[in-house]
Amino acid sequence: MGVLNGFRADTAVNLQLDAGLLVKNLKTIDTFAGVLTDEQKLGATEGGASFTAIPEIRNVFEGIDGAKGNYKNGNVIDSWEIKLTATLKEMTAENFKLALAAADITPGAELKKFDVITARNVLKETDYLDNICWLGTKMGSDEPMIIELKNVLNMNGLNFTVTDKGTGTLALELQAHIDITKPNEVPFNIYTPKATV
Repeated sequence: MGVLNGFRADTAVNLQLDAGLLVKNLKTIDTFAGVLTDEQKLGATEGGASFTAIPEIRNVFEGIDGAKGNYKNGNVIDSWEIKLTATLKEMTAENFKLALAAADITPGAELKKFDVITARNVLKETDYLDNICWLGTKMGSDEPMIIELKNVLNMNGLNFTVTDKGTGTLALELQAHIDITKPNEVPFNIYTPKATV
């Protein structure tokens, strides 16, 4: 018997390459055709990104006399925790606002060369981004692989790190939120392009 491995005929066209990029408020996923504005891009990142979508699953038979463990069809999903973490390298006013979650950007009145980012104690509906999308390259396709989080806030506050002989970073923990008008919709989608090779 030779070496066992998981290679298949189409393995090469199913590989995801490199770190990809993060964009906000992507309007039409099916037809954007790679045309993105600089305002949509969050900018350069360090260390790529990490996406998690973890359901909280409850065993409805737990505690019932005679139950011997987990039973098929005996579980329900109570909630989802949906996060995308990334470290930004670009120190823009918009990225600082995103990190703070509840903040405003105003041109400096006296200091005309600056934008002023001011934190608030109250979240507004406009603080939630319609979506944050990670776009990455999948071999064998001209279309990107896309992970879309909906109704997004950064949940870990401002984490701005500077180092000697380095460049600053902003660490984000972007979380998707359920739309109260769509209570049964899980607020993320994964778009995997079909192979064209």
